[in-house]
Amino acid sequence: MKGKSFCRLRDEDGLLVVFVADLEEKEAMLGAESKKFRTTPHYDGYPAVLLHLPSIGRRELAELLTDSWRLKAPKRVLAAFDAAGGAPPKVAR
Repeated sequence: MKGKSFCRLRDEDGLLVVFVADLEEKEAMLGAESKKFRTTPHYDGYPAVLLHLPSIGRRELAELLTDSWRLKAPKRVLAAFDAAGGAPPKVAR
């Protein structure tokens, strides 16, 4: 995607950074489930949350990664994805 990442694993603490639609969604996630979703001052004012991976199930992780990817994907790639059924991949249990 030409240098546009949609997630990043933070080596220093094992948290995964994903993008969300806006700051309101970020605040809602942080307020609803602080065990799963975190932030740091570095991400203040930026629509991204840190995921505590041991607290997130595979299905929810697939959905969060897909949503983050959708926010960063080029329009033509996103259109092709949606035309093909556009759903998160099935995750083995």
